[in-house]
Amino acid sequence: MTSITQSLPWLNDSWTKLTRQLERTPHALLFTGQPGLGKNRLAIEFAHLLLCMNPDGDTPCGSCKSCQLFAATNHPDMKVVTPLEQGKSIGIDQIRELNRYLTLTPHTSARKVVLISPAEEMTTAAANSLLKQLEEPPLGSVLILISHHPHRLPATIRSRCARIDFRAPGPEEATQWLAEHGATTGVTAALAASGNAPLAAQALLEQGFVEERDKFLIDLLSLTRDGNPISCAERWQKSGSETALAWLQGFLLDVLKASLHAASNKGEPVDWSNPDALNAIQTIAAQVPAKQTAELLEVVNEGRRLLTTQIDERLLIEDILIRWNRVVA
Repeated sequence: MTSITQSLPWLNDSWTKLTRQLERTPHALLFTGQPGLGKNRLAIEFAHLLLCMNPDGDTPCGSCKSCQLFAATNHPDMKVVTPLEQGKSIGIDQIRELNRYLTLTPHTSARKVVLISPAEEMTTAAANSLLKQLEEPPLGSVLILISHHPHRLPATIRSRCARIDFRAPGPEEATQWLAEHGATTGVTAALAASGNAPLAAQALLEQGFVEERDKFLIDLLSLTRDGNPISCAERWQKSGSETALAWLQGFLLDVLKASLHAASNKGEPVDWSNPDALNAIQTIAAQVPAKQTAELLEVVNEGRRLLTTQIDERLLIEDILIRWNRVVA
């Protein structure tokens, strides 16, 4: 059986922290990190290990009754709580049902394991209801909260969980992993757009990111000539606001690198996010002062942060592209 650290090697440190003293696992854990690192997959594998009746170190035995139930995906001592619909919150009724579930005696294993993902999608009422379980945890239960944006969780929830922070691998490791999984073109740009998260980059490539990125670049160049920021923003939102702004962030960083590189008069190699768009990058770098590029980059950085709130995405992108138009046109 392939272990989680063999299939996703950058998770090795997190796995080691979790399994070092398995018998002392805290009753509540908070897994944090950007999307696309494998937090959910590691949480499921850890739940398997916690439920196994005869683990071999940090590996489930694979043959006990608990492992058989887990393999059949109907283990009675494991529960996963997620939004009932995409884009919806985790409601209080779901947490009330969870609370009732936790009062029951484990069916097969020595404990119950619950996964809540993404935890920041709980409503305020749901989070307050969960807090009671964290303050007085049922004996033998382990709650694993998985969060892409832990700052959106109430401080009272965060303070009652042992936190495991997941880190993205370095560019070389991420690139090698993607190559081993069949990625050939657009890898550098996809990793830049995903914050170096291999699973997110893989998903982007499978969804046609290379083609979308080319369209984003055409849109930007057209805006320097009489393009329409409003219709452009609508297209970008339909393509995925986070993907569009993540790409724009990497592209602007490339423009800034080109400006600084030209000013330094040094022949040192540059680590480009979009190495196949250097002509456009260098043309824009020659037109726009580095200070203005840096200011626009800050606006995009803030825009990506605001995407985690209830902001109108289309208006946000419109504002960014209007600023781009003013700077470059």
